[in-house]
Amino acid sequence: MALARHWIRWDRKAPHESRTNRWLRDTPFEGALLYARANRLIQTLRHYPLPVIAAIDGDAQGYGMELALACDFRLMTRGTCRMGQIETLVGLIPGSGGIHHLVKLVGRASATKLCLLGERLDADSACQAGLIHQACDADNLEHTANQLALQLAQKSPATLSAIKACLLDSEATSLELALARSEPRFMDAACTPQAQHSYARQQQHLAGGHSSAQYLEQQSTVDQNGNP
Repeated sequence: MALARHWIRWDRKAPHESRTNRWLRDTPFEGALLYARANRLIQTLRHYPLPVIAAIDGDAQGYGMELALACDFRLMTRGTCRMGQIETLVGLIPGSGGIHHLVKLVGRASATKLCLLGERLDADSACQAGLIHQACDADNLEHTANQLALQLAQKSPATLSAIKACLLDSEATSLELALARSEPRFMDAACTPQAQHSYARQQQHLAGGHSSAQYLEQQSTVDQNGNP
């Protein structure tokens, strides 16, 4: 294991990746290296500065589920698709953050049942359990994912990035530390052109005798980045 960890640290350096592929192929260390790379992909998705959407149109089981759980939004096709941590069915344990994300999403009791029994859920059951955000008909998944992406693209990238960072902080820190970390992010977001323009529009809206509720309803369809 110590030698495997050495190769994994070596592999993290981009110029060495092709060498480790060549040197460790068909050796006992190859599996450990592939697993470490799989975990790095999970971290990349989780910490990517902008929201990531998983449009699931097939079985998401084992590592497939762990990839989906690392994303910010999950949409899934109704029908034969199933989602589950099936590792216990083949004598393994969920890796790559599966248990961690499940406990955060659905709580200890539901995570225990899903992991220990290897349950596989269809789209509607996964949505009811809180694993996905929306179950879609097969011919509507791509459209729904595109519409969600368009909605997100209308928001300020700096705001989305700051919110995502704060959400991650809330999972792992105390309220005090989460507040301390969110304060500079809030101020940075408030100084963006998108935030300043939105505030000016709000003041004009209120000065015209309209309510805040009317402004927010209108704002929900406005592209904050000035795109037509």
